[in-house]
Formats: sequence, structure tokens, C-alpha cells
Amino acid sequence: MKKLTPKQKLFCEYYVIDKNASAAALKAGYSKKTAKAIGHENLTKPNIKKFIQEHLKKQSEKIGISFDDVIDGLEIEAKGDGEDTKTTARITAWTQIGKLLGYYSADNAQKGDIDLKVRAEVVEDLVKAVDGITRGLPKPVGNK
Repeated sequence: MKKLTPKQKLFCEYYVIDKNASAAALKAGYSKKTAKAIGHENLTKPNIKKFIQEHLKKQSEKIGISFDDVIDGLEIEAKGDGEDTKTTARITAWTQIGKLLGYYSADNAQKGDIDLKVRAEVVEDLVKAVDGITRGLPKPVGNK
């Protein structure tokens, strides 16, 4: 497999932070004019995809939270009574953890992994259910 250039490695390191290819390309030093195209192109390169997947796997192992943990956490919160504003915060936390670990990325569906596709659909259903439960609840005190 082809080795990453220093710019590509920087792109990957920025990409795993917020999953924004254009922003990662800009931060890695690509021009503003080409950042969107280069960011998209980089995500199609096998060596870059592999680097990103390995990095996300290491993050998941480091914090000890798997895809199943995120699903379980969201499911528990979604089935709660929805009255507690802390529930909303916990759901948001689980969702953000899942995003940071790359569990909601479109790339999961592109892998052809049927289990991931099914799980992604479950996550989408849970997020919709949670949104329906939490809609109209007052904002937690202290949050802006």
C-alpha cells in the first residue's frame, strides 16, 4: 500500500476530529480553491481510508467504547421516560461519541458490511425517536 504524504497524513489527522473533508484539507495546507475537491478525492484513496479507519479503531479501543456500546446507550436513553433534561444531555453525549468514533459515517455503508448498514438504520431510527421524545422539552439550565 502506498505511503501517505505528509499533507495526506495531516489531512487524515484533521479529518478524524470533525469528519469535514473540506476543512481538513484546508487545515492540512491545500488551497481554499481546491480544498473541497481534494478533500473528497482523498477520502476515496485506499491508503487514506485505511489510515482513517485504523485511527478510529484505535480511538475506540483507547476509550473502551464500541459501536455496540453506543447503540446500547442510545437505546437505553431513548426508552427512558423523556422527562429528565439530563436524558437529553446523555443522548447527545452518546451521539457525539458515536460520531467522533466514525460510527455514523457514510463510509460505513460503503464498506458493504451488511451488519453496519443494519446498525446504521437502527441508529437513525433511535435518533429520530429520541428527537421526537425530546422535542419541546425545556433546555437544560446553564446550556447556551
